[in-house]
Amino acid sequence: MTLKEKFNEFRSETRLVSPVIGVILMVAITVILAAVIGTFVMGLGDSVQSNVQAGVSVDANAQDDTIDVTFTSEQQEGTNLNVSATIVGTSTDESDDLDSIGQSRTFTDVDGTSIDGESVKVVVTAEADGRSTVIYSETHDL
Repeated sequence: MTLKEKFNEFRSETRLVSPVIGVILMVAITVILAAVIGTFVMGLGDSVQSNVQAGVSVDANAQDDTIDVTFTSEQQEGTNLNVSATIVGTSTDESDDLDSIGQSRTFTDVDGTSIDGESVKVVVTAEADGRSTVIYSETHDL
């Protein structure tokens, strides 16, 4: 075998590898681009929703045996708060809705039962656009 024949054989073998790698890279790039464009076109990124956020102030006063809940801020317009108070260890509970900033609810009793000397669990849930998030949950001893 002459040097020229060896060179031609080597050159033909290296040419076979290069087109295969090129085709694989082109297919990979096409698949990635199709996935990215498909995601934007179908709007899959728009379906991700964040939690509802709102501010609430809860003051438990053991001297007066009251719990005051005040709606202080909202992340988006139209947020409603559902305030629920439950006497721990019973099924006695009471709830109320607050729909605007500055509105408050004072609990002195729960469903006709005095909260004097009781443990009361207060849960506040923020609701907007069909989504709800618990933003406050705590038990207060009065």
